Amino acid sequence: KIGIQTYTLRAAFDEDEVGTYRMIKEIGYDYVELNRRNLNDRTPKELKALLDDIGLPAPIIHLDYELFATRTNEVADIAGELGCEHAILPWITDEQRNLNAYKTHAEMLNRAGEVLKPGGVTVGYHNHQFEFFDLGDGQTGMGILLTETDPDYVAFELDLFWAALAGSDIVGLFEKHPGRFKYCHVKDLKG
Repeated sequence: KIGIQTYTLRAAFDEDEVGTYRMIKEIGYDYVELNRRNLNDRTPKELKALLDDIGLPAPIIHLDYELFATRTNEVADIAGELGCEHAILPWITDEQRNLNAYKTHAEMLNRAGEVLKPGGVTVGYHNHQFEFFDLGDGQTGMGILLTETDPDYVAFELDLFWAALAGSDIVGLFEKHPGRFKYCHVKDLKG
């Protein structure tokens, strides 16, 4: 199945939210991958009703670090009301991109995953290019997250574009960490 991350169409959503969801369905996408912006004007329950009316499931949502770290029950509530099976952490700030911070992120993701799993929600992590940068002694943020998170609680959404741009061995990632990458983002670069 092929879905689209709603962040990709943020300008269209700002202009015509309902029309954009309908367009996504009409051109043949199987589902949408939501983000926090989709909840700016609607409650999760209201958004679920709208998506159900259009016939567009939303099995995945991207949510903020702070929610995963300090309000995990709110993540569970949002995902549950929307019918999302996966809650993804899509971004960390510049200050959160050092060796010790990645170890802290791994611990936090494990805790969140442990809380969310009984409700049928898998915690995931979405990469960008910076997770593949050398932090010293050949260690990378992605390597730390992959080795220090529990596969029972944390999955990964591999963004193939950012991984390729960083020069990572994508096939090698899949071979070294079988089953960890449950979903992928695919996009290209122009210019």
